[in-house]
Amino acid sequence: MPSASQTPDEALIINRQNQQYYLIEKRIKNNGSFANYFSENLLQVKPEQSVKKSIKMMEQTAQKVADDFNQDDFAFQSKMKSAIYKNLEEDQELSPEKLADQLFDSNLTARLTFVDELKETIPEPIKVSDIDHSRQTKKLENQKLSLSNGIELLVPNHVYQDAESVEFIQNQNGTYSILIKNIEDIQSK
Repeated sequence: MPSASQTPDEALIINRQNQQYYLIEKRIKNNGSFANYFSENLLQVKPEQSVKKSIKMMEQTAQKVADDFNQDDFAFQSKMKSAIYKNLEEDQELSPEKLADQLFDSNLTARLTFVDELKETIPEPIKVSDIDHSRQTKKLENQKLSLSNGIELLVPNHVYQDAESVEFIQNQNGTYSILIKNIEDIQSK
């Protein structure tokens, strides 16, 4: 068994009480193309997409839709991370419809486009209540900002969304200023 921080290459876990199973398998070359041999040929089922791949697909689709509707900026990136994190933590699922409502709340066409583009690959909300999704949420719990002057900021989501702690100001010349407020203590690490 791999350590907690390693992903196993292949595994099959069966819940004997309800006959549910989780399968991790490598895609192998079969008849000149890559396939999930065990699931497709032996079990004769279509494997579900992993949570990690689903999150990545949702992020890429949201990015593309935001580009198409001229909404793509650092604020949208942060909004997207926060929305995915919130859905994973609070609802224990990722729903394209819910995510669309949160990301494109003021643009119905963008919302419908986002859901439409994910409809085939993610037709149902992805439930994460019965799997360990801590690795995915760990990556999403902070906003990492790299500024043009070389400064990097790591801001927890709850602080990032609090206007009393962090404020982003767009200057008249198109640049941004970041105001960090109400700091009690500063430590150098």
